[in-house]
Parts: sequence; structure tokens; C-alpha cells
Amino acid sequence: AIKAFQEVLWVDPSFPRACEVHLRLGLMLKVHADFEAALKHLTLALIDASTPATFSKLE
Repeated sequence: AIKAFQEVLWVDPSFPRACEVHLRLGLMLKVHADFEAALKHLTLALIDASTPATFSKLE
């Protein structure tokens, strides 16, 4: 799933659900202990407030 999400962002960085992809990718990378990459994607998810993600900011 990580590879698929990375490919989505590479093929179309302005994908309408990019915020959701960054959020889920960040969570998966955190579980795999890739904390630097996880932080990058979680930060990008927070910055992109144009499209709401499935999770709230508290989650």
C-alpha cells in the first residue's frame, strides 16, 4: 500500500484526495518506524487544508 500511495502522489501531485493520501501514508510509515518520512507526509496533510481528510485533526 505504501508503494501505491507514493505512486499516486508521484503521478498526480495535485490529486484531489492528496491530503488523504499524505495522511494515510504518514500513518503507515510511522508504523514501519520511518519517522522522518512519516513526519513529512503528516505535515503535508496538515498544510493541505483545502480538502478535508477522513480523520479529524484531533485523531
